[in-house]
Parts: sequence; C-alpha cells; structure tokens
Amino acid sequence: MNRLRTIAIAALIAAFAITAIGTFALAAPSKTRLTIVNGWPGKKVDICLNGSPQRSGLAYGRKILRSVSNSKKTLKFYSDNGRTCGGTLLGKKTFDPPNEGLDLTLVLTPKPRHKAKRVLLFDNARWYNSLDAGEGVVTLRNAASIGKLNIYIDIQEGPFPVGPGPAVHSPSPSPWAKGDEAGGSVEVGGELDRYRSVVTKHGKSKVIAKTPFRGIKIGKRDEHIVLGTNLKNVKITRFYAPAPVVTPTPVP
Repeated sequence: MNRLRTIAIAALIAAFAITAIGTFALAAPSKTRLTIVNGWPGKKVDICLNGSPQRSGLAYGRKILRSVSNSKKTLKFYSDNGRTCGGTLLGKKTFDPPNEGLDLTLVLTPKPRHKAKRVLLFDNARWYNSLDAGEGVVTLRNAASIGKLNIYIDIQEGPFPVGPGPAVHSPSPSPWAKGDEAGGSVEVGGELDRYRSVVTKHGKSKVIAKTPFRGIKIGKRDEHIVLGTNLKNVKITRFYAPAPVVTPTPVP
C-alpha cells in the first residue's frame, strides 16, 4: 500500500500549504478519469482498455488522459510491435469504479516480475479539496525502481526536502520508496508561482533528476512522477491534468 505523505512548509505556511484531506469521491454524476503513464525506460508501449486500443507506441515518460464509464475495467500494456496491442503483455491492472467515479493515475513500471504488480495505481482524489477559485493541486509520486530517494521542492530561493508530517521543512530528508506519494491543494499566486521538483538518492547531495521551473495552474493538477531503473534513465515526468471539484464525502 502506498505510504501517504503530507507536504507543508513551516516557514512558508501562510503562502504555501499542501495538506492531505483523506480520500474523497468525485461529485456525481461523473465519469472515471484516467491518467496513464509509460514508466518503462527504453520501451514504447501499446495501451488497451477492456480490449479496446487507446494508444500505440507511447514513449517512456509520456502519458495519455482518458475519461471512461464507471464500470469494471482492465488496463493492459503491451510492447509495441507494429500491431496495436499485439505484442508481449508487459503489465495490467483491473479496477472497478463506484457510481460516482474515480480519478486515477496508473503507471507502468518494469518491476517486479508479477505483471499485475508492475502497474502502480494512485488515487488523485485523495489530494483534492473543494477547489475554490484561484486554487490548483500538486502531486508528487515515486514510481522509480532505484532504491530509496529524497525529493525536494525548489522555489529558486533554495530547495527544501519533502517528507511526512504537517511541517516538513527539515534538515533530515525522509526516504521515499517506490509507490510513495504526496500532494494537496495549493492557492495559486504564492511561492509556487515558479518551482520545480528535484530528486537525489537518499542521503546524497548529487541531483539525479529535476524538472524545469514552472508554476501552479488554476483548476489543474500539477503532477510529478519519478521514473527509472538506474541513474542513467531516471527522470521526472511532469504534466498538468484537470483537477475536478470533489464532494467532501469520505469513501469507506
């Protein structure tokens, strides 16, 4: 199970606070939103959903967005061999959305050997608040298979580590394992108008991956996903996706 992390910066609490609010259902009626990411270095993949082709030849680090009905789905990733979804099965994940729908990010990774466990599933709605005017969402995910990492937010004045707890401006960064995540809603117009994510190996200072400086967008999820299997192919894929308003009703 993913270990959830809450981001907040004590020194910047008035301008920038990201807080976890539990798991919430999307406002009904709604379809299920999918963000599908290829996290397999060096491979282009074909993507099928319930046997229906969605994309052919998706490159490493790239993503597709889909809105689908709220019924049981099986997502499969195949190696790209010129025949859509006709190559070797690389990974799969089955999920069954409730009537109110889900908002999921699914990431194909090369490990472990069990194909059903190669696809990481992240629930985006757990990080949403009822988004007011002027707000966006930040999510940070570790889908890399290169051991423990440290993840930082860099606001140009200098990077600070991201870790667990309500105030994490700490000199001792917490290790991130594969499947760890953090996120929450952020008011646009503060310290995160221009920022980037930065990754190092746990306990090391050398930067192994970083994103360009960009800002939060109103009504969008600014997603950062660390990918890779070694220091040569590690990368952070960063993109914006819709962040729908949610109904604050906890999911059992």
